[in-house]
Amino acid sequence: MPRFIINPYIMHHIDFITIVKYAWIAYDSSREIKSVSDISAKVSTNHVYKIIFTNNDFVIAKMSYFGKYEHFVEDHTIINVLANNLPTPFENFLARSLIRQNELFVHRIKNSLIDAWVVFYRPMHIQKMLPRRLDATHISTLGEEFAHFHQSCYEVKNTLPTSSKTLYTDIEHLLEILETRDGKYEHRGKIELIKGQSDLFFEHTERLGLNTLDKIPVFVDWNIGNFSVTDQINFFLAGTMIGLE
Repeated sequence: MPRFIINPYIMHHIDFITIVKYAWIAYDSSREIKSVSDISAKVSTNHVYKIIFTNNDFVIAKMSYFGKYEHFVEDHTIINVLANNLPTPFENFLARSLIRQNELFVHRIKNSLIDAWVVFYRPMHIQKMLPRRLDATHISTLGEEFAHFHQSCYEVKNTLPTSSKTLYTDIEHLLEILETRDGKYEHRGKIELIKGQSDLFFEHTERLGLNTLDKIPVFVDWNIGNFSVTDQINFFLAGTMIGLE
């Protein structure tokens, strides 16, 4: 069972910036850091940082302490292969993680307070963010964009590393967490709701025959801060997605 740090007092006093700095030193100490700033969208369990070097070049760092380290590495390995294998027009849509000595670089820090992991991304160009409120035309356009992207993912699915995770295993893991002391504390007042929604998920996916569908082991995070669009609400395909969760 993964270790979760949920005490807000402890988390408030952990120096995440220093964790990110040490992660970069482990990656490439020859490039000196000028500043590290938190650019997190505050909509997920991940923390995102912009690292600026003394020559004004920069990279993006993502840190997480939720879930399992092994799953974090697995997910980012898959998304990195996908980023390299997607055909036109999505060849530059996903951000690529930094590699060290032919392997995806993930820095782990584990002590009495936290077990956290950091991965670095190349910076990507962005254009416009989605409107705060979408109308029917926006939704229709985005639906078509998602469909085209998922079709491209399907076309290269056989080139991707095998995934040990599914929607089922993720939910089963969440239900296991609810039985722990930390899980009961973090989700207090919502445990029965979560269990009820999980039961509905299992019931409906069985009724719909989800297991009979082809599986694409791609976990893309569609948080609105992770991709950008054109004036027509089409995906901006010069490269905007900064990762997954």
